[in-house]
Amino acid sequence: LTGTIQTCITGASNILFTGDGRYNTILKVGANLDANMFGFLTKTGWQIRDLTIDGNKANNADGGIDGNQGGIYATASDYFNIEDVEVKNVEREGIYLSNSGNSLLENAIVHDCDHNGIIADMLGTTDIVSCQSYSNGVSGLDISTDPILPFRNHVIGGIYRNNVQFGVRVSKARHVDLLGVTAEVNGNNGASPLDGFCILDSDDISLIGCDSRENYRAGIIADGCTRIKI
Repeated sequence: LTGTIQTCITGASNILFTGDGRYNTILKVGANLDANMFGFLTKTGWQIRDLTIDGNKANNADGGIDGNQGGIYATASDYFNIEDVEVKNVEREGIYLSNSGNSLLENAIVHDCDHNGIIADMLGTTDIVSCQSYSNGVSGLDISTDPILPFRNHVIGGIYRNNVQFGVRVSKARHVDLLGVTAEVNGNNGASPLDGFCILDSDDISLIGCDSRENYRAGIIADGCTRIKI
């Protein structure tokens, strides 16, 4: 099944969007659509799985607003799952989780997005498991968290490669574990090469069993941080 979508699919709580597999169900953004493919605002208990989102960026101009013209956007939402999806060719972020938490992102493949592949701005325990994010215009994965809340967040496995800026960027975050994550061949940012893992202004961050190789500047850089375990 391949279909062209001409408006944002606005999600509800406790709803399941499922396809017949990434290679069998492909939803393509229509031309000149100034919206996300899926949008969830203050919704809970929803799921997206087994499908592909094609952002059709060749026929859409960048409107310059983060959280718009992406694949999946969730804000102030929780207890949701995104599994076995592919997001590609979008004008801005592939998957953007804003002020959301208590969720699972697993086996997602995100690539050829003009901005970040995945942004996770988390307000509750979130697990990002076995994802791939590559060939994006900014970073493969960008993580931030609430500085006060005690929840612990995990990035488990996955490969982040060939992104223009960072493979994985953790900024103004707390209580994040990166376990067995690979960042490779990132940071080909012209005259200002960048890093595989970049940890900025964060506290209580662990990198355990991670692999950083062939990046254009540092494999791992940490600046303005406390309680970093590598």
